Amino acid sequence: MKAVIFLAALAVSACVVESNTAHEWVRKRASQDFNCPMGQLTIYHYTNKPHEKGAVGCGKGMVYVEQCQGSDCRWVADPSRGEPKRPN
Repeated sequence: MKAVIFLAALAVSACVVESNTAHEWVRKRASQDFNCPMGQLTIYHYTNKPHEKGAVGCGKGMVYVEQCQGSDCRWVADPSRGEPKRPN
């Protein structure tokens, strides 16, 4: 039983690390794209859209989407999605 709980906790923590890494990557990219200090950016995580994040700051906003080819994944700006919406 302890092994099952440990494995479940490990799986959850792996998702959090991956999510935090993506969150910080989007923050850094938006800082460059908007010419805005990272501390002035807000990054939105959409629980119903795990491959989408919104970034707003310095009067600008952009939706970033995860694009993968095999195991190589990157977050790219997608201006066609318009301004990011604040999650509910």
